[in-house]
Amino acid sequence: QRPALAWVSLQQLRGVTIRSSQAKYEESLGLASTQKFRQDKPDKPRFQVDPARPQHLNDAHMRISEFLRRRAFDDGWAAFKEVQDPDDDLKVVALGLCAKALWWPQACELWSSISQRKASGYNTMIDLCARLKRSVDAEAFFHEMQGAGIEPNHITYTTLIKAFSN
Repeated sequence: QRPALAWVSLQQLRGVTIRSSQAKYEESLGLASTQKFRQDKPDKPRFQVDPARPQHLNDAHMRISEFLRRRAFDDGWAAFKEVQDPDDDLKVVALGLCAKALWWPQACELWSSISQRKASGYNTMIDLCARLKRSVDAEAFFHEMQGAGIEPNHITYTTLIKAFSN
């Protein structure tokens, strides 16, 4: 009789566990916990307007970033091409667009036109290399970055690991 009692207790316990997990799942759907969590945290600004920068460059930066966020790469590229005398920061935004769209030739052309290179630009080029499985090029950008005296950051190392893991 003892094993039979244990079996009944085990079945009852399993039934309770299954019912409770189903209830938890239904409750989480009803609460929309992910949305609620996001509502508690306000979106951080994607772009801070630089008052010292010409307004047309700030506007272009916001437009291209929005196209990039919506994955409308051709529209973003067209918006970039419309800008007269883009600064290096805007070129890096367009470089990010090229990286997401996997446009190697456009990225290389942009890269060669950037006069003052920063870690963000190198990170974007290394990311593009990782996406295109060009680990040798990623390593070359990393060494160029170090040779230019630019300190690699955690994003650089993470992206480089991604390039070598492909």
